[in-house]
Amino acid sequence: MDFRYYGGIVSRFDDFLRENLTQVQPNFMVWLGSGALIGLGVIVPEMSPSNFLIYFGLYEKMSSDISHLNMATVIPLVIGAILCVLVLANLANYLFRCYYAGMYHFILGTVLGSSLTIFPTVVAPAFTPEGLVVSGISFLDYCLCDVLCRLLLFSLV
Repeated sequence: MDFRYYGGIVSRFDDFLRENLTQVQPNFMVWLGSGALIGLGVIVPEMSPSNFLIYFGLYEKMSSDISHLNMATVIPLVIGAILCVLVLANLANYLFRCYYAGMYHFILGTVLGSSLTIFPTVVAPAFTPEGLVVSGISFLDYCLCDVLCRLLLFSLV
C-alpha cells in the first residue's frame, strides 16, 4: 500500500475544497442551508455554525445583511433555522438516547474539525502585526492576560 498515493489524493481533495468552498456565492439556497446550520447549532450542544459560515466566507455577509435587515438574507436564514429545528429535534433526541457515546464523539469531531479548518485560512493570517492591531491585541495585552491567568491558576492550587 503506497501512502504517498493516498496522501496525494487527500492533498488534491483538500486543495479542491479550499478553492471551491471557502468563497461560496450567496443565494437563497445557500442562506437556507446557513439557516439550517444555525438551527443545528440550536439542537446539537457545542455545535458552532459560525465556524462553518466563516470557512465558507459567508459570516461577514450574513452579519452585515442581518444588521441592515436585508430580507433576501434574513428570510431564508429564519426559514432554514425553523425547519431544521422542527425536523431534527426529534431525530437528535432519539440519537442521543440510543447512541449517546457515538453522538458525542461525532460532535467533538465536528467541532474540532471545523475549528481546525478555519485556522489556516482565517486565524493564522491575523497573526501579523497589522492583523493584531486591527483586532486590538497587542503584546502588552497578551502579557497582561498571561499574568492574570497565572495568578488565578496559582491562587487556586
